Amino acid sequence: MLAIAAVTIPRAQGAAGWTTSGTRIVAPSGGDFVINGLNWYGFETTSYVARGLGSVDYRIVLDQAKQYGHNTVRLPFSSELWETNPLPSASLVSACPSCAGKRARDVMALIVNYAGSIGMHVILDNHRSNAGNSAQESGLWYAGAYTERTWIQDWVAVQAWTHGIAQAQGSADTIAVDQYAADGFPIVLGFDLRNEPHTPSSDYLGGATWGTGDGIDPKIDPNPNPFAPACVAASACHDWRLAAERAADTILGEANRNQWAYPLIFVEGIGNYPQAAGTAASGPYNYYWWGGNLAGVNGNASNPGAPVVLNVGGSASALGVPAVNQLVYSAHDYGPAEYRSAWFNSATCYASRCSASSLADLWKANWAYLASPGGINPVWPGHASYPWANTGHVAATEAPVFIGEFGTGNLDTDLFTTGAGSQGQWMTSLVNFIASSYAATKTPLNDSGIPVANLNWSYWSLNGEDAYSVLAANYNGLRSAKKEYSFLCVIQQGLLAVPMGAAGGQCGSTGMLPAPDSSAPSPLPPPSPPPPTQPQPPATPTGVTAVAGNAQVQLTWAPVTGATGYHVKYATASGGPYQTAASGVTGTNFTQTPVVNGTTYFYVVSATNTGGESANSAQVSATPVASPPPPAPSSPISVWWPTNNAMVSGTAPFKARISSLALSDYKMYWQVDGDRLNAMGDSYVDAPHKEALVDVSTWYWRGNGPYTITFVAKSSKNGKVIAQSSVAIDIAR
Repeated sequence: MLAIAAVTIPRAQGAAGWTTSGTRIVAPSGGDFVINGLNWYGFETTSYVARGLGSVDYRIVLDQAKQYGHNTVRLPFSSELWETNPLPSASLVSACPSCAGKRARDVMALIVNYAGSIGMHVILDNHRSNAGNSAQESGLWYAGAYTERTWIQDWVAVQAWTHGIAQAQGSADTIAVDQYAADGFPIVLGFDLRNEPHTPSSDYLGGATWGTGDGIDPKIDPNPNPFAPACVAASACHDWRLAAERAADTILGEANRNQWAYPLIFVEGIGNYPQAAGTAASGPYNYYWWGGNLAGVNGNASNPGAPVVLNVGGSASALGVPAVNQLVYSAHDYGPAEYRSAWFNSATCYASRCSASSLADLWKANWAYLASPGGINPVWPGHASYPWANTGHVAATEAPVFIGEFGTGNLDTDLFTTGAGSQGQWMTSLVNFIASSYAATKTPLNDSGIPVANLNWSYWSLNGEDAYSVLAANYNGLRSAKKEYSFLCVIQQGLLAVPMGAAGGQCGSTGMLPAPDSSAPSPLPPPSPPPPTQPQPPATPTGVTAVAGNAQVQLTWAPVTGATGYHVKYATASGGPYQTAASGVTGTNFTQTPVVNGTTYFYVVSATNTGGESANSAQVSATPVASPPPPAPSSPISVWWPTNNAMVSGTAPFKARISSLALSDYKMYWQVDGDRLNAMGDSYVDAPHKEALVDVSTWYWRGNGPYTITFVAKSSKNGKVIAQSSVAIDIAR
């Protein structure tokens, strides 16, 4: 059973460690520290080792990272690696003599120790459970035999490992980790608890949620003891905020018990979050990059806020003292080359309110508000203030933000804007936005209108084989000098930052960072203040409709000018008497569930504001019925391209269809070798089909093949798999 320290009295820690203050990360010396990092992946994959060691020694990689102005390395690893400590293939470490015959954790120790010896620091990132590529397929922090309990146990072991205590899982360590870097500070800044929690399908409650409470109703208690939910024992929880608190509290409790300095705790966001007029159960949702959606910290009109609050140890019966200066929120952000989301369009621009597709406003809504003065202000609908004191805390108003991943390609078009909605526009804008968060580099041109401060970051990635790489393919030198000397160097802070100058190897030597959006759309006009009037009740709602579903009825109505909320009432007899189904609804839709199939329900809607309540609307009715089974295709998936045993190169269109169904009846996805599902879009060229453009040239790390490409069709109605088909392909080099 996992041992959890129950702490009631704070104890003096050993040596001073990393802490936070407001939006700042504070070094043990008391000075500010801004993370200017690079991601170095590989330990999380089935190779079980950092990439590139078959080309160069790890010292060469880290020396270059430091030379190019980076002070931190984010190292992803898997729970499988940690628990089994496998022996990497000799060919993958052939250029690293000291790695020969070493198991995975020992190779990681060599990298951590050398980074510290040259004054760099490390963030350890639990990227996934079983070894593999990208984020965990389920979007959760546990999978199969790798339960939440073992995930937390692994973090306890990792913390001991960073203090020089050899671990024996799988195979005993032979190399001890050094605790302190050349600057006298702990080498390991802290722990990124889990990479990219998300919901992999339309079932929000089936993936990683934020603030849903795992059985503790957030409308009653939005800030509960994270160890209290019943799902903890069965490793069946979905509220990522509470899981992060359980892991962090346990880590901090162990540090306290051993008199160690507390580590920084990095907590990433999720993928989607209910809109202000939506619910966790039925949406609608705002979608964002996996790990990048932190809107749940503040919540909205229908969903209570859920800030992360850390305590030193705890159990279901009691928590330890609050830990108020160890939390860093982390977000991931990417451009349209990764996926062309709706906010990349002909009106995309940089500054706040420049258009409805302002990148600064998008970043503020999802993560940047956390690093703004007064940005943290969680709501509790129906209550005057948020219950911070439930876990012993006082209100926090801001926190450090770490952009743990962002990246772009190496062509000029990947860096410099080629127009609204382009990859270069996103990269130029994001670097300017980060620069605007530092007093030394904020200018009238990069001032977005969002008062963000002290943004930390880690670029994805240094890996030479990666499409977004910093290092060249052979891990010697830069893939793109402009990316380093015109972009990344501009946002580096601290002693290791590349100095400004025109000489080779200096910041600006390949040209200065371009200003964002020189051709941005005209700013939106400021909203006009409402004319002063005496409060009057709003008009009666019109256009009320009721649509029956399976054990539910969805109501919609036209918005009423001046209304601040709506009451939805129902009865099982025409004309009433009516009961209240919902009050204070701020949107113009509401779904009542559960209701009894076969029973007719009668509904009216009224509008409210400070002047009072309107009359009831005209009555509507609906009779819920059980849903019919999803449509079954009369023919399997027809794969147009690639054909079986095809030789593929460059960027290729993957095309498939179910000829017996309309495109709206199903969604199509493709995956390679059982990896994550990738969405395909609708196309009507030649004939209706599903299509996705896939760049196979980035699959260097997979080898030449063959690869199994599986096309999966899911019902648009309920998300269930209705057909799938696979082909084998090879990659032409």
